[in-house]
Amino acid sequence: MHAVSYLLSQSILVYRKNFNILIGYSSWILVPYAAIILLDFLPESLPVQLLAFLTLFVQLFLFVWVFIILSVFLKATLTGEPIDPHRLPEKTKELILPVLSISILQILLMLGGLLLLIIPFFLFLVWFSMSQFVVIFEQKRGLEALTSSRTLTNGRFWPVALRAAVIPCGINLLFSFVIALLITTVSAIQGINPVQLLRTDIPLWADILENIGQAFLMPFILVYLMHIYINLSTSTANKLL
Repeated sequence: MHAVSYLLSQSILVYRKNFNILIGYSSWILVPYAAIILLDFLPESLPVQLLAFLTLFVQLFLFVWVFIILSVFLKATLTGEPIDPHRLPEKTKELILPVLSISILQILLMLGGLLLLIIPFFLFLVWFSMSQFVVIFEQKRGLEALTSSRTLTNGRFWPVALRAAVIPCGINLLFSFVIALLITTVSAIQGINPVQLLRTDIPLWADILENIGQAFLMPFILVYLMHIYINLSTSTANKLL
């Protein structure tokens, strides 16, 4: 497998080169979030609560759809396949339910592994880390997709664990640290005690900042994971030849 430094450097190059398209699509996940913020300003009532609940579902489906669109675009970009990014929404909408289904199944299995012990949870996390990509690009569903994802990790569990689990978690932790540092700095400038801030609900501006940051971070992590999937699928196919 490629070295982590190579995967990260190549991901940065691809992210920068396709920045407008990546952020253009990922920013759509902020639309339901903006709607939820607006609903918070309305008087609490049953219709508002139902509308907020519906908006959460829309946000989930939209996130999955954006994930699929960007995955298809990135795979074509990394493999040199011709693709029209503007036609992707129409071409990928039938994949929303299969990807959402495998994600729910994956989460349930990981929660079951967590209830057993941390080791089964970690095993499932690594084995099934490529499940969504298998559904999108290999037209497999359910348990077959999970099995194919595990096959990609055969004989290289720890290299995959480092690249597909540890590094993305580390990137998210670094992002959380930067956001926390910004919130603490701004709060200090405003004369707010950071300890007191932790005891109350996160300010709206901080929540908005975090969600905007996630819209920028998600495409980069997806670029990185796509490199890993292509590397794994290519090397697995070569072994079978």
